[in-house]
Amino acid sequence: PCTCMKDLHSAARKKLAKVAICHCCGKQFPRSELYICTGCMMAEYCSRECQRADWSCHKKYCGHPEVMSRDLPADYVFKRNPQGM
Repeated sequence: PCTCMKDLHSAARKKLAKVAICHCCGKQFPRSELYICTGCMMAEYCSRECQRADWSCHKKYCGHPEVMSRDLPADYVFKRNPQGM
């Protein structure tokens, strides 16, 4: 598998705070304990259950360029998870 984007992801993650809030339940967790959406690489969840519960709302913008980070290069493309969630 291609690993060309691994350095970019690593550099971007280093800029982030050490704690984050679950996109579904709103509780704060250490970032190392959260799961990140593989479709957009932006939304973070504390559990698979929270990810599934939020999918009806999240799928509306998951992977869309207008919600991607402005810190990423213009040619950076996120790939959607082919199996969905």
